[in-house]
Amino acid sequence: MYCRNCGKPMDPAASFCVTCGMKVGQRHPNGRLVSNFCKNCGKPIDPAADVCLSCGVAVQEGSFSRSMNTFWQDVQQSVFRHFIDMLRNIFDYEGRTGVAPFWWAILFGWLFSLLFAWSWVIPAIIALAFISLQVRRLHDVGRSGWFLLFWLLPLVGWLVLLILYCQPSQP
Repeated sequence: MYCRNCGKPMDPAASFCVTCGMKVGQRHPNGRLVSNFCKNCGKPIDPAADVCLSCGVAVQEGSFSRSMNTFWQDVQQSVFRHFIDMLRNIFDYEGRTGVAPFWWAILFGWLFSLLFAWSWVIPAIIALAFISLQVRRLHDVGRSGWFLLFWLLPLVGWLVLLILYCQPSQP
């Protein structure tokens, strides 16, 4: 068995990779430890299965080894997905947003705003999405969305918000 993250060989009974610390998997409903995940839907696959029960894609031997190219494709898709999630949740002021999704969404939001600066519509939509994203980030650090009013205090308020945005998530 090999680690999904770093590709190093692992003990089949291990719960974590000793090289990178990545959690091996989770328990399948049948009780077996899952180390394989479907490349199509990402759901855990029973090690004895030939087909993913969630999406029906055939499982091939060796299909779970991760090359560096596949790793970077996954990273690019997940990073851009944070921006898409921000736009999907434009009017969602409930819930939470973690540190990494917050900053990736902010980065892509600024890039898209600069790309489409000639149009006022797209930057306005992104600005609305930024507001809800910031409220969800404040919820994630245990603060009320009303803390967003610190934007009205030049420099000091901005610094307070920057510090809050960089804090780790609260349980």
